[in-house]
Amino acid sequence: MPQDFLTTPERLHYQTVPATLLEADIRQHFHLTEADHAFLVPFR
Repeated sequence: MPQDFLTTPERLHYQTVPATLLEADIRQHFHLTEADHAFLVPFR
């Protein structure tokens, strides 16, 4: 496996998390259980 799989800018991009996440993006990429939904209610 090559050691330089990603360039430095690419690696930095994947290491950061956006300040805000859209609900549509979360629904598209993750499965949320009922417990997850209940946990998220206070943050809305």
